[in-house]
Amino acid sequence: MSSEKKLILMIITTLLLILGMVFFIIRPNVLEIKNLNQKIIKQRKSLEELYLKGQTITKVKKELKEIEEKDQLLKNIFLKEGEELKFITSLEKIAKENEIIQEIRLGEKQNFKDEYKLIPVQLSLRGEFFDLIRYFKEIENFDFYFNIDSLNILSLPEKKEINVSLTAKTYWRKE
Repeated sequence: MSSEKKLILMIITTLLLILGMVFFIIRPNVLEIKNLNQKIIKQRKSLEELYLKGQTITKVKKELKEIEEKDQLLKNIFLKEGEELKFITSLEKIAKENEIIQEIRLGEKQNFKDEYKLIPVQLSLRGEFFDLIRYFKEIENFDFYFNIDSLNILSLPEKKEINVSLTAKTYWRKE
């Protein structure tokens, strides 16, 4: 073989080797790098979403704790069904402490919501002005709702007494 043919054969062989390397080695590696890049981008997005979910979970846990605290507060503003005697006893106690003559009438239970009931209360009170003021302050300090609907006051100056008639609503929850 002549040197020209050897040279051409070497060039062709070198080109075939280069093409073979590009086709069988470099191209698959480039494709694999592109695939890895796509996977890395997907994983990064997934991690960002998990991070955001983690932040959301932390925020939700904090809000849940606040809601649970408020729920406990709300539970305290309702009287417990079945403890009507305790309620009446507390009214009688503050009337006695403030030297008030008191008559209590509880109305019929009315359904308020699924687990709540409303019980109207009528109070007839008789006592001196400042004693009645102290009595009302203590009622105002109750932890539970005692919503006064109407209040009628009749002054008896000759006896230094005041007659008070009031109607109110109390809210009860099933335990």
